[in-house]
Amino acid sequence: MKSIPLTQGKVTFVDDDVFEWASKMNWQARYAPHGNNWYAVRMIRLGPKRHTTELLHRRIIGAYGKQKTDHRDGDGLNNIKSNLRVCTDAENEKNKKKRSDNTSGFKGVYFKKDIQKFRASICSGGKRYVLGHFSSLLEAATTYNAAAKKYHGEFARLNVIAEIRK
Repeated sequence: MKSIPLTQGKVTFVDDDVFEWASKMNWQARYAPHGNNWYAVRMIRLGPKRHTTELLHRRIIGAYGKQKTDHRDGDGLNNIKSNLRVCTDAENEKNKKKRSDNTSGFKGVYFKKDIQKFRASICSGGKRYVLGHFSSLLEAATTYNAAAKKYHGEFARLNVIAEIRK
């Protein structure tokens, strides 16, 4: 594994064989607010007034056209092949990080003020499932994790329970 420096003080990590060709190109760090993530990108000139953007992870995994890619660990700058996979839009959504407006600190969990309990819920197949209301944040987060494993399988992004016990 090697690192390639990007703009804005960022670096991307790639496998040794990818480093051979990727390090010869001018990659930049670009922030994608919709996914709350950084990615390695480069501009490719197509003509005097035309260009396109190439994303390093899509080039590495060989995703073209409408194919989507997913970073297993959610880090858009970790471009090691074992961290990348081709996926559908739905699978990519399942592996999303918690929302930036999340106040509980855990995906799929929020505090319901009117009943003074934590609610766990999950979306799957276009439907939202309320998993229950809990007095404990730990119980709500572990319930969400169990449902994520069931509904999202290998694309489940689980809450790190150790953070609750601190």
